[in-house]
Amino acid sequence: IGKPTELYENPQTRFVAGFIGTTNLFDGQVAGSTEKLLQVHSGNEIWQLAATRTISANENITFSVRPERAFLARVKPEAVNSFACKINTRVYLGSSIRFLVVNAAAKEYSVDVPAFSEQAELKEGETAFFCWQIEDALIVNS
Repeated sequence: IGKPTELYENPQTRFVAGFIGTTNLFDGQVAGSTEKLLQVHSGNEIWQLAATRTISANENITFSVRPERAFLARVKPEAVNSFACKINTRVYLGSSIRFLVVNAAAKEYSVDVPAFSEQAELKEGETAFFCWQIEDALIVNS
C-alpha cells in the first residue's frame, strides 16, 4: 500500500486523499496545458496546477489541497489560485487555527494557519480568499 508519509503527501486516489488525514477536494476540467502547467476550469473559476502527469484537454480531474498547504487572504492575491469564501468556523488548536470556510456554492473547505499569524486574526462571518500555490495541489484519480 505505501508508507503513511507517502500516502499523505502523494495520494493516488480520491479515497486515499480523504481517508489519510483531512483534505480539500476539487473537481474540474482541463482547459489547456503546457509541459509544466495545467489550466483547470471549475465552476466559474480558472486555476493553474502543476502538470505532474499527462492529461488531455477537456479531461475531468480531481485534485487535493491539504489544509496546511492552503492559506487565507483578505485581498485576492495575484500570483496564486484562490476563490472567495466566508469563514463559518474558527477553531483554536494550540499552535494552529483551523478555519472552516464555504464558497459561493456552500461547499465547505478547511484551512490550517499558524496561531500567531496575521491570518489567525480573521473572525467567523468575515469574507476572505481561500488560496494555494500551484505546486500545492495534488492531482488524484477519481
